[in-house]
Amino acid sequence: MIASSPRVLQVPLKFEVSARVLWAPALRLEVSEGGVGRVGGPVDSPAPPRESLPPEIDGYLMRSLPVNSRQPQLRFVDGWLRYIPAQYPRYYVDLGQKFEEYCAKFSSKSRSTIRRKVRKFAKMSGGEVQWRVYTTPHELTEFYALARQVSEKTYQERLLGQGLPDTEIFRAGMLTLAEQDQARGFILFCGEQPISYLYCPVREGTVLYQYLGYDPAFSAYSPGTVLHWFVFQHLFGEGQHRLFDFSEGYGEHKKFFATGSQLCANVFFLRRTPGMVALILVHMGFDRITARGAALLDKVGLGRRVRALFRFGGGAA
Repeated sequence: MIASSPRVLQVPLKFEVSARVLWAPALRLEVSEGGVGRVGGPVDSPAPPRESLPPEIDGYLMRSLPVNSRQPQLRFVDGWLRYIPAQYPRYYVDLGQKFEEYCAKFSSKSRSTIRRKVRKFAKMSGGEVQWRVYTTPHELTEFYALARQVSEKTYQERLLGQGLPDTEIFRAGMLTLAEQDQARGFILFCGEQPISYLYCPVREGTVLYQYLGYDPAFSAYSPGTVLHWFVFQHLFGEGQHRLFDFSEGYGEHKKFFATGSQLCANVFFLRRTPGMVALILVHMGFDRITARGAALLDKVGLGRRVRALFRFGGGAA
């Protein structure tokens, strides 16, 4: 995937605990997106862009910049404050093979587990798995209405505001991509009821995992896993794409389905002012304290319970 053209955005620098944001001062930054398959490949050491910035812009943010090795979290580089708060594997699936070859990457136990989950879902939904792919503007209009029904039930939307966007701007952008055959929507059904969706824009041969959700009432039937399995069957069958990019963010399902990963980093280049240096030092210290606290809670077996309290306000079992 070629990095996107830079845009000037208000970017929140989040102070958060288990996805609960406590404070988020906004930085005005020129933002670019990297990702798997970036032209030029991974870099040894991130360097700031050469273009000058207007004085009202605080700096640059390079999201998901592929790097060859882990980077120092904080450095001064060419007069800029370089801050890298997140480094992570970005998972992908190589679509340049046959589906049968892809299946061979799984152990016999994993293949058996997938088949069992598919059978369990099929039995629950009347004997067969019903799902659909949406590609044209007309089809994606239908997809959007169905996917929104699912998204509004998810905790990601209800508590974090991170579901499929309920805006005309997003919908119009999706349909514009569909006119160029650059969007894919997938929905898993139980009867006539949509219970899981996946939305993926397509850019230069890369299918980008962007929005996924499922109805929590069906979580015992692994709707996300079942939908992913049929999505990959379809994408390999299309034979039009090079990669499926799982995008930023860790998930066990991403690691499970992936054929590889690329180390990526979110890289800030910020103006070297006393106020900015102080803010970044506080943010870095806060992240370290919360990470150590989370590790300690996991060690004593309380991690999941505390994360649920933060996420659901004590309302989850």
